[in-house]
Amino acid sequence: MAAVSAMEVQVTQGERQPDFTQWLSTLRAMPVVLLDLDRATTPGKNVPRPHWVVDDIRHEGASFYVRVTAAPHSRRRDHESLMAPVTTLVSGVKSLRRDPELPAFFSEDTVRRLLDVANPRDGIREVSVAAVNGAVGPYEALDEVVREHARTAVRQAEKSIGSITGRLTALNATSKGLRIALHDPVSRRTVKGTAPLSLKEDLRMWWDHRVTLRGTITRNQAGQALMIAVRDAELMPESAPMGGPVADQLYGADENWTGGMSVDDYVSRVRRRA
Repeated sequence: MAAVSAMEVQVTQGERQPDFTQWLSTLRAMPVVLLDLDRATTPGKNVPRPHWVVDDIRHEGASFYVRVTAAPHSRRRDHESLMAPVTTLVSGVKSLRRDPELPAFFSEDTVRRLLDVANPRDGIREVSVAAVNGAVGPYEALDEVVREHARTAVRQAEKSIGSITGRLTALNATSKGLRIALHDPVSRRTVKGTAPLSLKEDLRMWWDHRVTLRGTITRNQAGQALMIAVRDAELMPESAPMGGPVADQLYGADENWTGGMSVDDYVSRVRRRA
């Protein structure tokens, strides 16, 4: 029997039964969250995206359980890649409970959409999520700690001029300019932003390629990039030039290059000066 890629959502009611419209609103943002995370964990222009369908609904005690699974046509993808957005979502909730920072593979938009799911509504006290991979769970609750850390993670703290290098994963033209998304493999996060229409042709040709975007970067209090207002862009080589140094050759080259600071603290300080 083929492995099933699925997720279960637990909706716990409050003192009274949940309002039907509010119950639907709680679940409405979840497919978009999964799509965001699927594009981040399995990037690519021609990757077939999974279509999530309801597989089971049940009511036990004060909780409703909704199980969603990837539709059969989605299984042109392997099981591991289909499970990636689900397991990334669950691990992201755990990360948000621990730290007020963007989890790996989460963009600012993803966190805001997760907040739409997490916020209590009429008759709904709490929402939890779990991966279904042979067995269910454990459930991770979108509780008040997670919600508060999520709000902090997307709160703008500073703006500075800088650059971000990664793979261009989205490009949409509007009457006011371009909306773009860049996946940074180093931070394992997607940064969204805007760009002038004058860059449209260049960015269209550079879709799904490595680029460096320069402009005004908005960061949260942890120094993570939330968005970028692009001023110019440059196409980058897909790999290091032939004969150039590789990481293994640079390790240990200068044992005190951070001045005694940890690498994370040093990078955070450099970003704040950018």
